Amino acid sequence: MSCGCLPPRVLSTNPPDGADDVPLEIHPTATFSKAMDPVTISSNTFTLLDRSTGGQVEPLSLDGVVDDEPTQAATFIPAGPLENDKRYRATITAGVRDKAGNKLAQDHTWHFEVHTP
Repeated sequence: MSCGCLPPRVLSTNPPDGADDVPLEIHPTATFSKAMDPVTISSNTFTLLDRSTGGQVEPLSLDGVVDDEPTQAATFIPAGPLENDKRYRATITAGVRDKAGNKLAQDHTWHFEVHTP
């Protein structure tokens, strides 16, 4: 029987870290090791940064992030398509918590490049 004491982890990301040739319409997604508290997943705890300008990518809505409990995944929905030939940094902060209140042990960051032929 599990006590739920272990902190959640990011198991995978889409796109994966270091990916290039990522389509403009990508919605960066992180899949967690356990069900997360949706109240803690927002555009404050899941951010997307344009590495060339240093500016934050605006989310589609105030929430900006969709938490899909059945798949244990969170998806950042940008306000519009990302820009071609740009590098982005996605971050899930240690501010996210699982349903038992355990925080992510540390920020999880990954990078990718958007490029269409």
